[in-house]
Amino acid sequence: MTLELEEHNAADGEISFIGYGGEDHTIITCGWDRVIKVHMDEQTSDKTAKQLVKRGKPDCHKKDIICGAYAHYLGLIATGSQD
Repeated sequence: MTLELEEHNAADGEISFIGYGGEDHTIITCGWDRVIKVHMDEQTSDKTAKQLVKRGKPDCHKKDIICGAYAHYLGLIATGSQD
């Protein structure tokens, strides 16, 4: 079974960071659409990709997010952009 994640904006949602939070069972994605999404890492067939988004934060930056990092022990997602 494959895990399908909710997509970022098709027009400007180029993915610039994918991180795996193993201890938290999450997958973090950031994109040029200035959105950070935290997806649940669950192998289930009864939930849609949209239902697997644990948190979504739009407009995190004024410009494209170009990089990211995740620190489990700090509970921190750090992102960088062109702004």
